[in-house]
Amino acid sequence: MKSIVMPIRRIVGRLLPERTHALACDLDKLRHHIGVIDVLYRQQRMHGYTVWGARGPVIQVQYTRVSGRRRMTLAHECAHVLFDPLFNFEGLADTSTSLLQARQAYSRNIMGRDLEQIADYVSTEGVERLCDQLAFELLYPIQWASVDGTHVTTIDDVMRLSHNYNISLSFFISRLNDAGLRTSLIKLTQCVDGGWVVTDSIAPPHGWRVGHLLSHQSSSILGSYAGSRFIVSTLAISTMSDPTRTMTVSMSHNGHNAIALRAKKVDAVDVT
Repeated sequence: MKSIVMPIRRIVGRLLPERTHALACDLDKLRHHIGVIDVLYRQQRMHGYTVWGARGPVIQVQYTRVSGRRRMTLAHECAHVLFDPLFNFEGLADTSTSLLQARQAYSRNIMGRDLEQIADYVSTEGVERLCDQLAFELLYPIQWASVDGTHVTTIDDVMRLSHNYNISLSFFISRLNDAGLRTSLIKLTQCVDGGWVVTDSIAPPHGWRVGHLLSHQSSSILGSYAGSRFIVSTLAISTMSDPTRTMTVSMSHNGHNAIALRAKKVDAVDVT
């Protein structure tokens, strides 16, 4: 895969020259800046798409209560508005020649000297991958993840930071791993028989998979929190498949559900 990190970083810098660390990206301001006519939130199957009309692009986003999901889709579609006039202009068939030329000139100006490297990337990876990369950097720059990740030790840290940036927990964890910080997030649910099962697992691979049951001892410990809400603790837990291999995690318990964070700095163990 051709390296695209630095070109994407420079493009974001041109789009958001006054950006400040620790502030969530103002996507509404950005979409106005790049010439999006309107954003419509609707009940639809597709996460999002962009319709080019005579006046310019209109973005349609699937309505969901999860703000992080909506913002990811909007950021991805904003990337299409920037890149499609040069690399995917079949969708601009209903756009006038003058508007297409104006949009292409704007995109070339924003990409600057990175245009050739961006074009090389598209030729091998495609426009969709390129739009993903720009959306990731818009929502949570890799440099921020490198700094924030060194201070993440508890599930509270993850929840606070992802809330501050208005991004999802899973995306936050993925970006920490993109920055080279091995961090895992595991979601668990209590079964009707009182045991606990892994219902979701977010990078990197650590041997725990969706459907794995926790050991009897670990399930018993988590069960003691089942009637509580938003209790945070640090525990050593293991699975039925390998009860001798424990993983120390920071956990947030919410009734019969729990989220476990595994980070390098999580080392205290509470089994009481």
